Amino acid sequence: MMIGDQPVHPSTESARESAAYAARIRRTNERLALAVAGLFAVTGVLPITQQENRPGVLWAALLLFLFTLGWFHLLSPTALGDRRVLIFVVLAQPVVIVLLTLTGGNASPYFPYFLLPVLATIYSPRTRHTLVIGLVSAASLLMVAILAQGNDALPLVAERLVTQLLQLLAFVLFTAFAGRALRDARRAITARAEELADERTSAMKLAFTDTLTGLYNRRYADDLLTRLVSEAARGRAFSVLALDLDGLKRLNDTLGHAAGDRVLARIGELLRLQLRGADVPIRVGGDEFLALLPGTREDQAKVVGERLRAAVRDNDWSAIGGPVSISVGAAEWRSGQSGDDVVKAADARLYEAKRALASSR
Repeated sequence: MMIGDQPVHPSTESARESAAYAARIRRTNERLALAVAGLFAVTGVLPITQQENRPGVLWAALLLFLFTLGWFHLLSPTALGDRRVLIFVVLAQPVVIVLLTLTGGNASPYFPYFLLPVLATIYSPRTRHTLVIGLVSAASLLMVAILAQGNDALPLVAERLVTQLLQLLAFVLFTAFAGRALRDARRAITARAEELADERTSAMKLAFTDTLTGLYNRRYADDLLTRLVSEAARGRAFSVLALDLDGLKRLNDTLGHAAGDRVLARIGELLRLQLRGADVPIRVGGDEFLALLPGTREDQAKVVGERLRAAVRDNDWSAIGGPVSISVGAAEWRSGQSGDDVVKAADARLYEAKRALASSR
């Protein structure tokens, strides 16, 4: 029949896993229902089936086959929400009622099939769904007893009915407890999957992030440069800015390393504020920074570099008692170059700028 066919709206990794799980269960549901319908059909034509039972078995096969096709191919997978399993099993009751009524009523040899709808609720999202189906199944058994009493004595019918109701109760309790245990296990697995995803994200962030400035580090830059070179070879240019804080050693010697760290952290903030969303600021280490500029020519990169220099120069540095400046060098990828080649070219321009600055003082 049907197992755990509730819709899931993925928003996190665990939710996406749950959605994939629900899709697999949905496919299993359909195959299982069709397999049972096929089993009924085959049983109905085998010589082992008593002649008087053939109509009931074949009618059950036809009804289940048509119902399965309609449910899985005409009804939206997200319809009915988390009550989907419950409603499916309720609507499937006529199939088992027809099967038992036409194959001997409460004395039918096909009674075990009557328990399949209850078993289908083991993956239902709520335990109470199993209990509801137990009550519905009990009502179905009562209806079968009334419809198929025939010439059987009332005490005999009542005895069979009580026996089957007790069997049904035991099966409902087993399914309810098993379903609850399974749901608890899946919740624990899902929570652990979410926890592991968070840990992996945190580990990746630590591996690729500079702790002082919050910018990406050189390891990340190397990976990104490889991708940028690959894109550049297909026609999308990129440029690199090399940036260096002027006089960090002097600043550390006069005001202390804590002040130097505050300046570096503020420069990191200014880079994030001044660059486009597609541009990537990097702290290489010490007082050295990079800015990777996808889709940017060298002339444009120089303009960006001047804007960054001005942003640092014009920032309020009164807390450290003096001005702060950076030097910038720009270089564009050229055919045949590696990412490291572009960085070296930008560094060379940076050193030219620093020499020019030193000679002007």
